Amino acid sequence: KTNRGIRFDAGAKGVQVYNCKFDGTTVTYDQILFYGPASGKIVVKDCSFKNSNQSLFKADKLDGAEVSFEIINNTFETAANVAIDIRTHVGSNVAEAKVSYNIARNLFSGVFSWGTIRLRAAGLTEGNVAANINNNKFIGITLADGDPLVQQAGTAVSFNYINADNNYCDLGAYKETWVQNCLSAEGWYATEEEYQEFIESIDTISEKLKAIANKKQLEKAIEKFKPDVIHAHDMR
Repeated sequence: KTNRGIRFDAGAKGVQVYNCKFDGTTVTYDQILFYGPASGKIVVKDCSFKNSNQSLFKADKLDGAEVSFEIINNTFETAANVAIDIRTHVGSNVAEAKVSYNIARNLFSGVFSWGTIRLRAAGLTEGNVAANINNNKFIGITLADGDPLVQQAGTAVSFNYINADNNYCDLGAYKETWVQNCLSAEGWYATEEEYQEFIESIDTISEKLKAIANKKQLEKAIEKFKPDVIHAHDMR
């Protein structure tokens, strides 16, 4: 027994976690843990995470394989360390991470001052690692002076690879200390209303695209099953 919600040891490949609820206690460790080489696309979407005395989502020792992460539209709440901690290591071919449309709530910068989202890429070279942390919302976060919300571990590689543009935090006007060692951190939303307007615009666009797709599918179905029309002159 590990007091973890889900643990994947070496060999995890193409794992997808959707619509799950992780509600731990004060003795719960990382609620999802990948420990050891992993490969393929790992997706965590539409889940909620709450209560951990370590991290809520952690991937560590990801040596030797091509791996990508999509962490989309989740809620992370209350942890001793960080909400998301992803660590790739020497030997990984390509490492990519997309962290978007998540809500981080009631967290603090942790006993190690690692912030809320922390990525570490040891031994990788520029061009084979990338991360996009965009359009997330940080609510009720407690930061010690100078601690970050988003951190690229500074000692692992000599270049920056995290795009941390367009996020929102309710602590006031954007501060440069909110991101650490990132490639870019522009366009943070000034208010929650501004952030919400963007999210609603995305929803509207999504609905329009769905409507267009549905219309095209309907037209194809009608064309496929349309009965042959026999004209009078064809019967002569």
